[in-house]
Amino acid sequence: MRANVAAYIAARDGGDPADKDAVFLTNGASDSVKNILEMLVRGPTDGVMVPTPQYPLYSAALTIMGARRVSYGLLEAEGWGVGVDDWEAAHAAAVAEGTTVRALVVINPGNPTGKVLSLAGMEDLVRFRERHTLVLMADEVYQVNVYAEGKAFTSFKRVVQSLGSPVELVSFHSTSKGMIGECGLRGGSMEVVNFHPHAMDVFYKAASVSLCSSIPGQAAMDVMVKPPVEGEPSFALYKQEMDATYDALRCKTAKLASVLNTLPGIHATGRNETGRAVRKRAARRDRRVCRTWVGLWESARNLPHPHYLPANRGCDGTDGQPDARLPSELYEEIRGGGRRVGRGTCGEGRSSRSQTFGG
Repeated sequence: MRANVAAYIAARDGGDPADKDAVFLTNGASDSVKNILEMLVRGPTDGVMVPTPQYPLYSAALTIMGARRVSYGLLEAEGWGVGVDDWEAAHAAAVAEGTTVRALVVINPGNPTGKVLSLAGMEDLVRFRERHTLVLMADEVYQVNVYAEGKAFTSFKRVVQSLGSPVELVSFHSTSKGMIGECGLRGGSMEVVNFHPHAMDVFYKAASVSLCSSIPGQAAMDVMVKPPVEGEPSFALYKQEMDATYDALRCKTAKLASVLNTLPGIHATGRNETGRAVRKRAARRDRRVCRTWVGLWESARNLPHPHYLPANRGCDGTDGQPDARLPSELYEEIRGGGRRVGRGTCGEGRSSRSQTFGG
């Protein structure tokens, strides 16, 4: 199974070799992340750079370990991109406070932002880590959830190798995302690159404490990285199901972004618009929100939610049955003439999973 994961990585990265002995199978990507953090954190003055906003696994794990989270902001006006100046400022501030920064986490595609990093941005990240001798923790579990036109996923391993960089890299993948979405089976893997042989020995010792990861999770990982290929009996059905799931998720991504953009004060950047487009659209909406928000809030805060009312109280405050309308329908009533969000059938019946917006 580890050999199959290594073969998948090599094929994904254009033939760059992957060593099966550098691949670890774990109970989901979360266990991989926690294992690496436990190896890196030595005491309360150690810190790890984490993006904001971020998937809360990292901040929670660091809190449990008594370590310091060194936050670096993502650039909302630039489609949630990253910038060298922000990394340098965050790193310098942490060092000034007595923090020993041990690693930097990057989530690509982003969770929850969906940002797909550009090649130039990834190279900047690698060079930054070289300057400060940091371990690069690359969370790449959404690597196939890229829906934007003209966007494509590139692994950090490929960038590190193309630059000939000595950066120590740990990359994570999981069966919980992608087109499979099998969270409960707990299938995950991590690949470690450019680590000293002694460090690899320590990884194996630490992994051996847990004996082995879940066998169903290992099997799920094996199925994900070694799917049917053209010419095999099940390929046509596999491709049909994967394409249907992908199209449904892409459609739902666009639909949800559209719905979010009807809400006052919410600006969904959609499919990686340019920073200029985001700023212009946000400015237009902010002007509209300033005119409507106060009245909307005054109305909404006085309207009880039906789930919080006694059985003999109605939403209008009178005795009777609770209002059976959905919260979204009540909201539309409050908006008073605002554009109603239609209930389309985008992807209906094909996939009920919710995924972070890739691209």
